[in-house]
Amino acid sequence: MAAASVGLYFLGRALRRLPFLWLGVAAGLVLAVVLLLPVTTPLSAVRALWQAKSGAIRAWDWWVGYEMWRDHPAFGIGLGGYKIFFVPYKPKFLGSPRGAAYAFPFPRADQAHNEYVQVAAELGTLGALVLLGGLALLAYLGLARLTRQPDPQRRLELLLLGGGLLTALVHAVPTFPFHLPASGLAFVAILGLALSPRYGPVGSFSFSLRGVGRKAAVVFLALLGGAFAFFAVRDGVADGLLLAAQASYYMGRLDQAEAQIERAVRLDFCPRVSLYWLGLIKAQAGKLAEAKEALRACLNRYRPEALYLNLAGVHLQLGEYGEARALLTELLATVPFADMARAASYYLAVVDLAEGRLLEAKTRLEELVRTDPQFERAWILLGEVAKRRSLWDEAKSHYQRALRIIDEKISAIQARLSQPLPLKEYGELQGQLGVLREMRQRALQALEGLP
Repeated sequence: MAAASVGLYFLGRALRRLPFLWLGVAAGLVLAVVLLLPVTTPLSAVRALWQAKSGAIRAWDWWVGYEMWRDHPAFGIGLGGYKIFFVPYKPKFLGSPRGAAYAFPFPRADQAHNEYVQVAAELGTLGALVLLGGLALLAYLGLARLTRQPDPQRRLELLLLGGGLLTALVHAVPTFPFHLPASGLAFVAILGLALSPRYGPVGSFSFSLRGVGRKAAVVFLALLGGAFAFFAVRDGVADGLLLAAQASYYMGRLDQAEAQIERAVRLDFCPRVSLYWLGLIKAQAGKLAEAKEALRACLNRYRPEALYLNLAGVHLQLGEYGEARALLTELLATVPFADMARAASYYLAVVDLAEGRLLEAKTRLEELVRTDPQFERAWILLGEVAKRRSLWDEAKSHYQRALRIIDEKISAIQARLSQPLPLKEYGELQGQLGVLREMRQRALQALEGLP
């Protein structure tokens, strides 16, 4: 650091005496950018470092943002829309020639990991031009203050503040510092200091209010502040109720969880996660129509991969097979992780069976048990397929295989439940245990019904 500081000092003195050296500095900066950018660098070490630091995943995020901008070039997909519509854009990107290199599981991204890409995706060309204009104005004001500042100490302070701002702006290329309160506040604080009266003249804007105007302004500001405080408190209470509803859900207290999550949705200014949990809890309580309404409302507010699976499950129970198939097909096109892909394929087999496509269902299920021989639900459904085809011995074999797997899993879960566990894990295991017992009863009844 000391050597770099000394080097910058002497470079600054040389630039003041020989202004044409700025051309060399500019050329050096361009060369550094070319060598450090993974897409342009000839250096294998830089490309290896890019891959080691999740470069392909970040590039995926950026290309999805590009697809959003290309569909909505003028005004973008909407503020906050990147994380809502990221999952629906995954199949579109993966289906393009460019996306062929990114066909690996990757979960929904809340941010684009590049503030400039996210601005273009959400606010379009207009928003990007406003951003670039603001950066150009900032650069102009900074250089003007620096060149007109006679005090060497204050020039040094300005350089240090400018270095902080530049660091944040560069950091915004691979990450999202302005979506994080701490780094966003630091940027605003540094910017305020750099543009303060200490380093140069500032403009002023003042006006006076008297009589009725002053009273009206005071009342308006008081009402505005009170409204913000009112909604902030409601949102805080809603967040607490969401956590309470999740705890009640994991403990199996569905009535209590339902009451808490309904109140959380009512209090939340714009419910997203709480609305999703409302759908989950309603589905678990057997209130399928209400669950469907809540989960479908999430499609425009909160759209993780799990939403597709849970909403498809509700459509299946309601007998709406076309809607379920569309959701599951789109989910599989996003290249989800193995567990989710397996569950989606299983649900598609259920749709095939319900629609009488026995051979399609059998093919899906055989592929599932080939990749995961312990998938008990697939064995039960294979038994159902064999039974409908009057293949009694085959059906019996499948049901018996499912029962052996279920008994092994029940024993394993009971052993884990005998140990101290976090509440979330305890609730998830209890839910799995209940499902396994239901499937065991189903398999036993199917075996008894065979000739």
